[in-house]
Amino acid sequence: MSSVTFGRKSGTGTFHRFAKSGIAVCIIAYALAAPARAATKVAVIDSGYSQPVTVGQLWCAFLQNNGYDCTLYPKTGPTEPLNQFDVVVDMSEEWTDPDGILAQHLQKGRGVITWGRAPGALGLSINPWIGANDTVNSCDELVTLVRDPILGSIPPGTVVAFCGDGPCWNLLDTNGHPDAKVLARFPSYCSGGIGILRNTWEGGQSVYLFEQINPTWVLGEEIVLSTMRTLSRPIPATSLWTLLTMAGALLAAGVTIAARRRGR
Repeated sequence: MSSVTFGRKSGTGTFHRFAKSGIAVCIIAYALAAPARAATKVAVIDSGYSQPVTVGQLWCAFLQNNGYDCTLYPKTGPTEPLNQFDVVVDMSEEWTDPDGILAQHLQKGRGVITWGRAPGALGLSINPWIGANDTVNSCDELVTLVRDPILGSIPPGTVVAFCGDGPCWNLLDTNGHPDAKVLARFPSYCSGGIGILRNTWEGGQSVYLFEQINPTWVLGEEIVLSTMRTLSRPIPATSLWTLLTMAGALLAAGVTIAARRRGR
């Protein structure tokens, strides 16, 4: 009798130790995961279009509604260092980035979006990270060419913007940029200009978006959010459900060991 009683107490004690260990692991892991759950930081350098509600204001409001931490800067450029941001969106036709801030941002493994005519202001020849060599005016429909994370679930052959008779400013010629990938293009009879372009450069990724790609309609929303997800730095996150699952597994292991000891 005494030996059986001892075995039960030992098994119960083992179970309690595992239970306490599981709870402790969950508490520690959840605490460590708290910084990782912080919102992705995005800087938007405004275009200045459509006063009083600018395109930059539109983007920031949309991103904030979708869980991003967005800071808006004027079309004259950022007024502070951009080190704190995961993704920078440059919409400005005026800011020339004389200090090469965007290139440095990419070299840190982060993301940059150029929108509208911003690549022209920056200068394609002195910023190879954009991924194109020239600009062109296009017309007609902007059509997706491939499947890509930037496009989300949008399949090839989808019209994602319409330029009418034009002219609409966009990029041209990716020769010499081996990692540049054209995702959407205007028809060849209308210049074949590039409306969406993704490029990998020195550890970072850049994306060019034609000026009609905006979160004002369903496909525009999907492209903007897919682009943000792709360019955001991977953030290791541990959900509460994952932690509860871990705790359950630890407790189950404790029950198994306790049962085995009781059977001895």
